[in-house]
Amino acid sequence: MEAYALLRRAPLFAEVDDAELRRVAMRCNVRILGAGDILVRAGSPQRDVFYLASGAVVLYRRNHREDVTMALGILSGPALFGDAEWAAGVPWMVSVRAEVDATVVCIENAAFAKLAQEPAVAYRLYRDACVRHLLANHTAQVMAIYDVETRLLRLLLDHGERVGQRGDDAMILSEPIGPVALAAHLGVNRRTITRALKSIEAQGWLVREGERWTLKRLREMEGILPPHLLGFSTTSGEQGAVFSRWSGQLGRDDS
Repeated sequence: MEAYALLRRAPLFAEVDDAELRRVAMRCNVRILGAGDILVRAGSPQRDVFYLASGAVVLYRRNHREDVTMALGILSGPALFGDAEWAAGVPWMVSVRAEVDATVVCIENAAFAKLAQEPAVAYRLYRDACVRHLLANHTAQVMAIYDVETRLLRLLLDHGERVGQRGDDAMILSEPIGPVALAAHLGVNRRTITRALKSIEAQGWLVREGERWTLKRLREMEGILPPHLLGFSTTSGEQGAVFSRWSGQLGRDDS
């Protein structure tokens, strides 16, 4: 689909004049990504702001010396990213990889600057930036305050809500997360994840039978987790859902 059609459907640009949006679209290109494809690497020049029209991407950083990867979040379309680097005038602060097949509109910086001057767009960008800022602060606090097992339980629940099948008091993870991806999501090494998985298995929270992972005693699990420990993934503009995700409570290796 052409850039104009994708941008025209975007809630973020709903109030932009049609002629202006067509002019902007002429300075855009569309990228079709398969799961696992790298969109951009940390440290590379930031020349475009990305509008994720569909699919999902993971934002991450990797420390090659320590062999540790930290996944900073999963964005599901519709979502916008790269605007922070654009505003600060810095290279990409994160690497971006497609979590599933994704369609991305690359909006040239100068063209995005025109869009950002639209009052309705600026207001939505401000709200979205506030949510992302709050979630980033939350992530930093969680890493400092909570142990790996607690964070792992929340991550598995969040993943299960996206791709799993929930029954009365159990959840089957139809797409288990491997140790490498789990380590990246929590910012630890694989040895730490292996120990944490064995611990929650011993406590009866998780049953692993090959590729079939099942979370058990969900109500009990959700009851002991800190109520303000938020989930991992979000969709741009999802302010309300991010903070009510848990019933009102407040995979792949890097290339």
